[in-house]
Amino acid sequence: MSDRRTPPIFLDHASTTPLDPRVAAVMIEVLQGPLGIGNPSSSTHAPGRAAAAAIEQARVEVAQLIGADPRDLVFTSGATEADNLAVLGLAHGLKSRGRHLVTSRTEHKAVLDPCKQLEKRGWQIGWLEPARDGRITPEALAAALREDTQGEAAKIVGERRHGDAAHVERLAVVFRDALRALKDISWNDHPQHRLPGLLSISVDGVEGESLIAAMPSIAVSSGAACDSALGEPSYVLRAQGLSPELAQSTLRISFGRFNSEAEALGAAEILRSAVGGLRECDAPGAPAGTGWHMGAAGSLREGARIRVYLRASPAVAGESRAAARIEALEFRAATCPAVRAVLDELQRRCIGRALADPA
Repeated sequence: MSDRRTPPIFLDHASTTPLDPRVAAVMIEVLQGPLGIGNPSSSTHAPGRAAAAAIEQARVEVAQLIGADPRDLVFTSGATEADNLAVLGLAHGLKSRGRHLVTSRTEHKAVLDPCKQLEKRGWQIGWLEPARDGRITPEALAAALREDTQGEAAKIVGERRHGDAAHVERLAVVFRDALRALKDISWNDHPQHRLPGLLSISVDGVEGESLIAAMPSIAVSSGAACDSALGEPSYVLRAQGLSPELAQSTLRISFGRFNSEAEALGAAEILRSAVGGLRECDAPGAPAGTGWHMGAAGSLREGARIRVYLRASPAVAGESRAAARIEALEFRAATCPAVRAVLDELQRRCIGRALADPA
């Protein structure tokens, strides 16, 4: 059990990343200073004009970082809005050049959903199928392009970015190497051709949400995240060819610039221990001793695979078999924490009761 006062090792940088302390300091300075009271749209007074100037200065700095014209930058409320605006805006703005777009089945929902919307409105979408390791080959992309395909590419360069990429990739290699001895696992990403620091691991026979719950000292996501709250197998992993069961048994680990090698090694050890404990809870074979009766229900595809072992006391002379008492009850399950809690409560309540009335 981890100390609740100790922050978990954060390995979910693919969804968000900790704020750089230097950035936080500037944000606090702006919010608490004169700029914090100005509305940039209010050009009739000094605070408004100062706020507008600060935003334009930020626009220039971001443009320099990515090699863009400041006039081409639009600040949005977040990634989903930005993706939607980019896809729909470019599609409609360039429709005179053609109504054909190319994307992949593994794109983020913020890209897939507007593409599907365009498809309903008459655009033709070329859907690229990924390889088992999630890659889209250059040959597949080239084959999908047509004369009327809309497209635009941007190359982001910067010394800091390259340094961070090398650091997080080194941590990913350390983490992966530390798990070599763990049996029945599979990696869903290419060893080299992938986003630096991002790993996807499937643990056969272990339900993903249970694994996350068993590691409170690590912050990771199940599947490909984003839709993880829905409880459905990741559409990205399904598009890569994983079975629903294996997709439900998958974790996404993503390292960031503030992670250390010690954290990578520690996280690997915590994962090994958690997998061992959960597999023990779902170990094959009946409990020790004789007289056990076994039943089973569910599957990992349904979110829970449960086997129940029951042993009843010998029937007393003159009484029916239904009057016998439940002497022992054990559950072997690959399931989520909520179902595991229900099984534990059932075990507590049923032992000692008559077979005819276990409730």
